Amino acid sequence: MSDVYYEKGILVELHDKSKIDDKKLSYTRDDRKIYITNKIIIKTLSSYDKEYFVKTYDLKFVKNYAKVYIFEVSNIESVLPLCKTIYENESVVYVQPSFLRTIKHHSINLRNENINKFMKPKIISYANENTKSMLDSNNSVNYYKYYDDIFRYQDDSFWHIYNNGSWNTTAGMDDDTYNIESVYDVDTNVLDVIDQNITGKGVKVLVVDSSFALAHPDLKFSNTYNFNLQNKDITPDSTADYHGTAVAGVIGANRGNNYGTMGIAPDSYIIAFNGLFDIENDDLFLESYIDIFYEALALDVDIINCSWTSSYILDEASIDAIDTFINEARDKKGGFVVFSSGNENTTSLLNEPALKNVISVGSIEADGSRSTYSNYGVKLDLVAPSNFVTLDIVGENGFSPSEMGFVAGTSFSAPIVSGIIALLLEVDPNITLDNALDIIYSTTKQIGDYSYSYDIDGDNRYNILYEKSLETGYGLIDAKAIVEKARDSINQNTAEILEDSFLENISNGWNFLGTSKTITDFSIFDSVSIVWIYKDNTWLGYSPNIAYAKELRKQDKLLTQIDKNSGVWIYKDEN
Repeated sequence: MSDVYYEKGILVELHDKSKIDDKKLSYTRDDRKIYITNKIIIKTLSSYDKEYFVKTYDLKFVKNYAKVYIFEVSNIESVLPLCKTIYENESVVYVQPSFLRTIKHHSINLRNENINKFMKPKIISYANENTKSMLDSNNSVNYYKYYDDIFRYQDDSFWHIYNNGSWNTTAGMDDDTYNIESVYDVDTNVLDVIDQNITGKGVKVLVVDSSFALAHPDLKFSNTYNFNLQNKDITPDSTADYHGTAVAGVIGANRGNNYGTMGIAPDSYIIAFNGLFDIENDDLFLESYIDIFYEALALDVDIINCSWTSSYILDEASIDAIDTFINEARDKKGGFVVFSSGNENTTSLLNEPALKNVISVGSIEADGSRSTYSNYGVKLDLVAPSNFVTLDIVGENGFSPSEMGFVAGTSFSAPIVSGIIALLLEVDPNITLDNALDIIYSTTKQIGDYSYSYDIDGDNRYNILYEKSLETGYGLIDAKAIVEKARDSINQNTAEILEDSFLENISNGWNFLGTSKTITDFSIFDSVSIVWIYKDNTWLGYSPNIAYAKELRKQDKLLTQIDKNSGVWIYKDEN
């Protein structure tokens, strides 16, 4: 016998029902065990008074976010029948159970003797003290300029920030380890940006993770919340729970304090949410999951870093919560959601990293090769370093006897990308998500001996414009190149006559307009059919229609920039 509910308008069968307790049932779906709780989640199409559902269906109101409502059901056996009945009789987008799911973090067990590394001090000469030069006489990062403890150690400790290509190391996991030789410039060019005093100032980065060392001397949190305890206590409840602290350290570890490490965006505002999982117990109630994204909206968060993924198929409420943040955040300019790709060495990304407009991040080694464990495939967007030093929880617990040590896994590649996005948003706080992704994906370093191609990622419009590799996505993120292109975009700006609001009101059919400044943000053409210019004795075009854009690129006629003082032919369809 099976129970059913609607998912994306289609009835889904759940089998082998077993009651665990008054608040939990287990079922089988697609040969996998799933769990539902005694709560249901409803998103309405039209305005409803919550009391209507309470009285009509004998529900207890829990909370709501705009048109998303969470109710408690008195009899857990009634959850699925109620979901089906409400979907069939009310004006709703979806009605579903609140599932109990498992979250999987993406760090590697550093206690494995094959990959455990020890930090080694480097020789620092007091006689050569120089507080201005980025590098010292040994071509290593100058400790005296940045005054962070991390720079007293050998170069493999911080190669994600600066890689001088002068050292060897061990990579891999478990029994599959191998030696590599570092390659110069296989890094993120972060120091060049920090030297310009661009450090993430004013940008809010939410780290969603297991727990955090709230009193860590090298971290400062602007806000915290624990969804399980319903309070601000985010401290570890396990002596092994270092994951959240290590991830937060990659982004926001303090600078210039001669302690610990230096984060990618050391002056960003770090907000920490936990209660989703910990190292030893990773059950999660769904309403806590969607809380993340709606609460992030309420706190005006710019970037959400998630160094984990769900272990089972995403439901409608989860996808909707992510999409809502992406679309509504930053006054509808678009929020950034960054997920690590995972450590299973699989050729396809699943769940959150595969979602549209989510930025998925894999891992590379210091020679530019993909980490052997890093998940990859057509949905991978970027890669960033792993196997470097970040923060640990304070004391002898965690993964290192000190307060910092080597970490590995895509868990620590994702926060590098989140930190670099914070640097971009300091430079241009008004940039749209579309324009930001265009800048990020167009400025990567195409590292490794991999094939980069167009059109491997289906209808992804960025892959029409920029080549992508199955192994490394668009490539290694480059902070310096991103900042330079963002500044150029600000300086050039878009011609006032081609603002979104103007294009929405132009006449149907052909229009001829001129530009007073260079145009690089082609999202302004989303409301028209096609754009043409005549340049260098040839016609170049652009269309927001994916099929048209692909054909233009195949003919080497795809338009990617419109220069100042150009004439532009724009066709707007009646529809």
